[in-house]
Amino acid sequence: MQLLSVISFLLVAVELLTGCEAAPSRAGHGLLPLQRIAHIRRQEDQSAASYTPKWVECPAGPITRSVKNAPVLSELESTWLKARLAAAVPAWRDYLTRNAVEGLDIEQVVAAVQAEGGPSVGIALSGGGYRAMLNGAAHLAALDTRSSPLPTAGILQLSTYLAGLSGGSWLLGSMYNTNFSDWTTLRNEVWKLDQSLVNPFDGVFDKVSGYNGLDNDVDGKEDAGWNTTIVDF
Repeated sequence: MQLLSVISFLLVAVELLTGCEAAPSRAGHGLLPLQRIAHIRRQEDQSAASYTPKWVECPAGPITRSVKNAPVLSELESTWLKARLAAAVPAWRDYLTRNAVEGLDIEQVVAAVQAEGGPSVGIALSGGGYRAMLNGAAHLAALDTRSSPLPTAGILQLSTYLAGLSGGSWLLGSMYNTNFSDWTTLRNEVWKLDQSLVNPFDGVFDKVSGYNGLDNDVDGKEDAGWNTTIVDF
């Protein structure tokens, strides 16, 4: 992964020659140069270790359901569905109450959902890279009571399954790893969409740390025997 190293070197060289930093550093701000270098090395070691795939033991049984007997759920999924239903029933009541469909007996519907364990609502996030991630986020925002006043808000809360493909999985992974964050949190605190995708780092030391960190992350995956692509960066 020599390309990132070259980019990092060129960016740092420009700043050193011009004698300025683009902005105050975010990582290790306020440390002396030698302390900053040690801080950078610790960050790189921790980051690379977290990204490198590892081999684990396969479970004794199917995680979700048997391929040979698809209608039968695994014990783990069945247990999870019971817990999920307990959270979904109040969400159904809230959604139906807010939309106030004329002539609908809300409590009768809620009782049926609780008795029959459904219907199960599934949401699928399409693939398509960066655009799919943002498009999926906009759709989920419209279905989320935390971020939308629309009649569709609440469908996310009452849903049972949420799946993503490719760019959609970037969104799903971002939510999963940040305690199911809403769109506003993802936009402002996780993705930081106001920063450049090519050069998101401020200052000489942050550029060295950032690009070397990306390089080390992907090298760790490659050294472990997996193929790597531009998507890994």
